[in-house]
Amino acid sequence: VCTFDGDTPKDDRARLLKSCHVFLTNPDMLHFTILASHARWRHVLEHLRYMVLDEAHVYRGSFGAHMALLLRRFRRVLKHYNSSPLFITCS
Repeated sequence: VCTFDGDTPKDDRARLLKSCHVFLTNPDMLHFTILASHARWRHVLEHLRYMVLDEAHVYRGSFGAHMALLLRRFRRVLKHYNSSPLFITCS
């Protein structure tokens, strides 16, 4: 299990990408890093089994709209890699 967020040193990110099996991240990293360079994340995306979204009760209003668009984009990229993970929401 590894944390992959804005505080993760850039030097550690490549290593984590190769060695980690469970990523804890946030919407900003999904948008700016993972989806922006999804080819680098191909192995992870192809083998993704679960996408867990915590604090789902706060995904409303403009933040909810942003999350909906981000998740649609994420699903489009997953489809590109023939991946269909189970989406789980927690509150």
